[in-house]
Amino acid sequence: MSYLILPIFIVTILFFALINKVNAYEAFIKGALNGVKTAIEILPFLLAMIMASKIFSSSRILLDLINSDHIPVELLMQGFFRPISSSGSLSLMLEIYNEYGVDSKMGIVSSILQGSSDTTLYVVTLYFGSINLVKYRHALKLGLVIDMIAILLALFFYFFIF
Repeated sequence: MSYLILPIFIVTILFFALINKVNAYEAFIKGALNGVKTAIEILPFLLAMIMASKIFSSSRILLDLINSDHIPVELLMQGFFRPISSSGSLSLMLEIYNEYGVDSKMGIVSSILQGSSDTTLYVVTLYFGSINLVKYRHALKLGLVIDMIAILLALFFYFFIF
């Protein structure tokens, strides 16, 4: 039954285009052209964020700064990378899953951290940069504060709840 979803969706779009007397092919081409233009406009911002997060993650500076037996370094690394890179924090979460298990204390807290925080720096640089918005300081501050709260709550859950 799920194989019918895409054809039904296409037929529905064509049906509404016919009712509204819209040339569906021209509208599709215009939308695809706008999508390509948008992708080209945001490419420099996306490349800058990917490069910065890869340089930082390969430097392993956070592991050198935090060398404690009591604080779970894996969770701190994931919490630190979450505002920078979604794929970086997701790979750290998968490493936690592989090492400790999905239903373990670390796995559950890692899932909570991944779901309760956002890629703040990515959103600010990519989305605000693509629309040339330069006054984003309050959005950046608020996003980073919320990410910090998510990290602190994850650590609270790690030490006191589970």
